This record gives sequence, C-alpha cells and structure tokens, in this order.
Amino acid sequence: MFLENNMENTKPRKMWIAIAGSAYKAYATVTDNKNYQGLPMPKFEDLPDKIQGAWVAAAIDVFQTIHSKANISIKIK
Repeated sequence: MFLENNMENTKPRKMWIAIAGSAYKAYATVTDNKNYQGLPMPKFEDLPDKIQGAWVAAAIDVFQTIHSKANISIKIK
C-alpha cells in the first residue's frame, strides 16, 4: 500500500529509513546492543539491505496500523 505508492520518491524513502533506524536503535538500547543470539548488534547502516528493508517494512506496518486504528496521517513535504 503506502510502500508501493511512496517509496519511489526520495523524501519518503529517507524518512522511512530514518524511522527504521530509530526503531533499531531503540531495540538495541533495550537489549544492551545484543541481538536475539546474544551477539553484538552492528550499526543500522552496516546491516545488509534486506535487513534494513525489513526494519523499514516493520516501521511502515506500525504506521499503517496506527493510521487505520486512530485515523492519523503524516504529511510528507
């Protein structure tokens, strides 16, 4: 939905990557910078594209869920 319609534009893509990176950093803070195996987590920027994309997809899904439940939208300038 939103991803397919807006990811071709550079501004939304950069915004979603920033949001995903922020979520990743929050996860790292809570887990003392360890992944589910107890290994140190790399920086978000060092993750493979597929894993960064998974975090972006998760961020978009959370936004879409909030939007559908609370009718909240984000304007991209």
